[in-house]
Amino acid sequence: MLTLVNTFVLTGAPDEFERIFTDTADFMSRQPGFLGAHLVRSTIDENTYFNVARWASREAFEAAAGTPQMREHRTHVLTVATPRPHPCTTVHVAAAAEGSGE
Repeated sequence: MLTLVNTFVLTGAPDEFERIFTDTADFMSRQPGFLGAHLVRSTIDENTYFNVARWASREAFEAAAGTPQMREHRTHVLTVATPRPHPCTTVHVAAAAEGSGE
């Protein structure tokens, strides 16, 4: 499994970045090997977002990333944000203990 943590620092309007990201997430959700993603916004610096995406494999991610649609996405993102991608491997996973979320 591959986890991609991508930091985005805004250089444009937040609503435009979120629109571009939503369009791309819709495309990615239909790609083989895509397992899911979260886009979160920093509460310390509102110009910073983090995308945490999970892929079945590095190969699945690279196949999707190499499509013309993703090249177009990168072009659009660069008009409103500076991305810093970090491909990662999982070191530890913790889940809530039964009954702790109540």
